[in-house]
Amino acid sequence: AVADTFELPGVVEPNRVVEVSAEVDGRIEWIGPKKGTQVRADDVLIRLNADLLRAQFEMAQAQARNSQTEYDRIKGLVAEGASPSRDLDAAATQLAINQAQLEQARVRLERTRIVAPLAGTLNNLLVEEGEYVTSMPPVVVAEIVDTSVVKVVVDVPERDLPFLTLGDQAEVMADLKGRRQTLTGTITFISELADPRTRSTR
Repeated sequence: AVADTFELPGVVEPNRVVEVSAEVDGRIEWIGPKKGTQVRADDVLIRLNADLLRAQFEMAQAQARNSQTEYDRIKGLVAEGASPSRDLDAAATQLAINQAQLEQARVRLERTRIVAPLAGTLNNLLVEEGEYVTSMPPVVVAEIVDTSVVKVVVDVPERDLPFLTLGDQAEVMADLKGRRQTLTGTITFISELADPRTRSTR
């Protein structure tokens, strides 16, 4: 017996397209990879000027050190009975506040390095060196396309839809660098809604 087959045209789409935005305000002082470059997750794409945020981090670091010293001093006084325990509570609260401010300053400083959130192709760079970017509203600085896995999107006529089921294998015929190849894919999505104009389903 010969299996029933039918051929449909398809469009190859990337697995994911991710827009990368600035998370802090700043002037771009360095852009690393060029458009079309393959990048790995956490590769640095862009560096913003960090002078102001570095100064804020160093100030927060000094305040956290001072409040740690003060906490340790008061702890000793309370242990000796020379200071009430409420002074230690106040010092502990101040220490916690300063440590939280230090962590916030550290994260903001770290975010002057704009990194690739995933591996893929740097499809587009939307900014230039010297440009000022903001986090509110967020400025998209780059676009990364993940093609390690691709999706082949096909519009299936209404009459053929009953023959397709999620999880089924399907052959994909593609021209790769001038050579026709047959690959195997898995049906991972069938739309619940048909296009009323074409009477086909994505």
